[in-house]
Amino acid sequence: MNHTCENCTKKFSSKYTLKKHVELTVCKKDVKESTKEKNDKLCTSIRCNYKTHKNSDLQKHIKSCKFVEIDNIIKTVHIENDTMLSIRDERIKQLEYFLQEKDKEIERISKEHLKEIERMEKEQDRLTSLFEKVITKPAVMNNTTNNTTTTTIRGSNNNLQSFLASNELYEKQVDPERIKSIDQSDVERHFWLGQKGIARFCVDHIVNTTDEEGNSKMLLCCTDPSRKRFKYVDADNHVVDDIEARHFIDTVSAPIVTVCRKVYDNVVKKIEDDMKETKDAFDLNLLENKTNIAQQKFLEINNIGDHNRNSEYKNEMSILLKK
Repeated sequence: MNHTCENCTKKFSSKYTLKKHVELTVCKKDVKESTKEKNDKLCTSIRCNYKTHKNSDLQKHIKSCKFVEIDNIIKTVHIENDTMLSIRDERIKQLEYFLQEKDKEIERISKEHLKEIERMEKEQDRLTSLFEKVITKPAVMNNTTNNTTTTTIRGSNNNLQSFLASNELYEKQVDPERIKSIDQSDVERHFWLGQKGIARFCVDHIVNTTDEEGNSKMLLCCTDPSRKRFKYVDADNHVVDDIEARHFIDTVSAPIVTVCRKVYDNVVKKIEDDMKETKDAFDLNLLENKTNIAQQKFLEINNIGDHNRNSEYKNEMSILLKK
């Protein structure tokens, strides 16, 4: 029967030989070293190979171990990095929420802005219709009255002499200095309707006038709206054609644009002053939109002297001065 040593796992044939083996110094030393190895205390850093069986020695070592210090620094850095990442993630969430709310606010303002534009367009159409009714009615009345007046010009133009102004009155009405002296508030009321508005301004403040006897006169009239054919009295007291009102437009366009430039500058300055006094986003958008509209209308008016770009002006003139 085999007998095994519990310390070194060697096998012996009898208990006597096993006992002798255990009593040997070599086996006892191996057992002692093995037990001692199992009881060793290690440094807390995996980078350090320090070992001791005394806890006090281990504590002293840990306080001075550079590897432990490095481990602590790395741990602190990791904690700080985790904290910074957490703060960054939180700020990103806050920014995303802010941008979402901002997008909602922009969408809301855009909808309100579109509604306001629609309202302004409807109001502009209403005013346009009202202006047309007011301006057209007197023209019809004048036509009815003047048809009963005798004329001194022979031919097909005889019926025009009664309401067309003389050449002297024509030149007086289209004088650039006179046009520039017209109250700017009157110009501004028509300014916002662009070329159509300026056509009405011309009819009200230039074309329609009175002679020295107080009789109502017109500088020119439109006898064929489809072909934009106008007529006026020239220096020889003859009724002559003014195709597309080119003669009249070439005479009045420069001073009218000069006056409208002043009106535009005043409008923009007033808008800028209003923008400085408000911080409301909706009001600021409305004012900015008003600036864009003013710029668009001035560009339209600036083209009344260009016969390739003044179709709205000529169309409106032909309607208002139809005879």
